Order: sequence, then C-alpha cells, then structure tokens
Amino acid sequence: MVAISFSEKRFIDMILGGTKRQTIRPYSARRVNTLLQNPHLTLWFKQRTPGRKKICEAELQEMFFLRWEHPLELIEMEEEALYGAVRTRSVFTALPEYDGSPPQMRFYPMTPGEVRELAALDGFESVMDMVRWFQGHYSPGKMPDLWMVIRWRRDER
Repeated sequence: MVAISFSEKRFIDMILGGTKRQTIRPYSARRVNTLLQNPHLTLWFKQRTPGRKKICEAELQEMFFLRWEHPLELIEMEEEALYGAVRTRSVFTALPEYDGSPPQMRFYPMTPGEVRELAALDGFESVMDMVRWFQGHYSPGKMPDLWMVIRWRRDER
C-alpha cells in the first residue's frame, strides 16, 4: 500500500465524509511510479509521529499532472481570473513506459467548472481559498512548477 499523510486535523472528517477525495502534491517521479505499480492507498493523519492515526484505506481512482500558468505565490487576483491559469494533463493510464523523468507533455486549460471541482475535491470552499492555502504552506520562490493530483475512492470494507 502507498501511504499518504495529512497534517491538518480538519482533513480527517472531510476524508471520512467524502468531501475531500483528492490531494495535490508536488510532482515526484518516485511517487508516480509507486502509484502506477500499486494503486492501494492508506491515508494517515501525521503518519510519522507518535500521535499518528490511520484515516482509511482507498483505491487510486485518477492521477494527473497540474501546472499553474502563473506562479502561485504571485497570484493576487479575482477568483474568476484564476480559471485560465490552470493547465492539466492526464497521465494515469498513459505511461506504460514511464521512466521517471519529468514529463514532457502539453498541458490543456481547465474549464472554470473543472477548477472549482479541483478546489472542492481537495476540501476547499473556493479556488482562492485553495490558492491561499498553498501560498501559506510553500515558501516564496520555492513553489514547485509541477504538481500531481491524486484522487481516490474509499474502501468501504
């Protein structure tokens, strides 16, 4: 199983309640390869601490790359203006010969509805709330260029 750990307590109820069904993480070739080889997930709260708690088990439903047209740390605009700033490309079923190198692919604009869904499935009230969260969790100038969106379906066993 692939472990995914969360550090904010508010995400536990959102995951268990089904309102948070994805996570957005910086791109990692190792993580992509691991997920492609093993789509079984274990979601944790603070996995590497004495107070860790297993949230649930899940199955990988979808994984795709995400790129912001503008650096997130520079975004200070109306939410509607953000919709054109997101680029995405599906990869989960398209990488049988994936070698771990950074992907060379075309990124396509997401529709406003897809961007709102991206924020909602990640547990945010709005796109701007999501952007502000990322701005607060990554140092200026250290924001990754490429992200992975990992979506899951909870195991009900």
